[in-house]
Amino acid sequence: MAVSERWSGHASDDPDDDPGLRIDNPFDETIVYGAEILDASGCPAMFSAGEIPVDKSADDIWNELGNLDYCDHTVFADMTPMMADLFDKADDCTVSDAVQAMAAMGIEDSDEEENADTAPRSSEFDSDWAPHGSKAMFMLDLLDNLPHLRLSDDHLKAIIWVMKECGTPDVPSFYALRKMQKKLMQDVGLQPCHHTSSLNNQFYMNPPNDLIRLDFANPLVRTHLNFYPEVTTTVAESWQAEKWVSELEADDLTPMWANWTGASHRHFYIKELAQCRNGAYLIPLKWIVYEKKVHAEAYPVSREASGVFTVEEHEII
Repeated sequence: MAVSERWSGHASDDPDDDPGLRIDNPFDETIVYGAEILDASGCPAMFSAGEIPVDKSADDIWNELGNLDYCDHTVFADMTPMMADLFDKADDCTVSDAVQAMAAMGIEDSDEEENADTAPRSSEFDSDWAPHGSKAMFMLDLLDNLPHLRLSDDHLKAIIWVMKECGTPDVPSFYALRKMQKKLMQDVGLQPCHHTSSLNNQFYMNPPNDLIRLDFANPLVRTHLNFYPEVTTTVAESWQAEKWVSELEADDLTPMWANWTGASHRHFYIKELAQCRNGAYLIPLKWIVYEKKVHAEAYPVSREASGVFTVEEHEII
């Protein structure tokens, strides 16, 4: 008998009710045995507070989202036949409409242009913007290599089109830009190296020695490079600080100096015997800039008649 049936009955104050109605207590025939409650047959009695309803609204939402066709333009609006001709579902959906419109207007690079020689002629080559050949080529190459603002091919084509429409002189085609960049990579020879950080992040970096080599090769940049500690009354640059001037060992500083304007083929190194213009001898220990001219801390050396060189006093002059 179910518990609900055994408890079927009611209590009433009406004297006309049947006095013989009896309500059975389902727990009269149960016993407590340890941590369990057993019924009259010795089986454990199972109790339940009811079932917890399962919320299936999240599953229903995901199922409805899965039934949507995201790539079907008819979900949002109907296209006219003219617009439908401009779209091809077989193409990459990320191609911008602006570039497609440019191609339809005939202002995008064609196959004939790619097969043509786009190298600037000598009469058009501007040596002030070497090796790019023009300011427009340099600026486009600069935009294409900004580290924190990556531009796609479509962006560059749109920029080139805008420059031409605005009358910018010497604007190259997109293919000419890519050809010039490929030539620069071959001439410069920079090969980015792959690195992995301590956090397992992947990145590429140009070797510092190759970058310094290019700075040395550029006469416009070379004059602004500083390699020697400088003695000044005020400190404004790192090479003017006390660490460069006094604390660093001579072997950690630039070991060579040359008179680039007078005798650039003669190189003078520290800790090697050198002869001055007046015939005196000395051993340079460190090269220092003072009053915008390179000086040397050195030991004076004397030469005897027998040809033996002797350090006169271990005093730096």
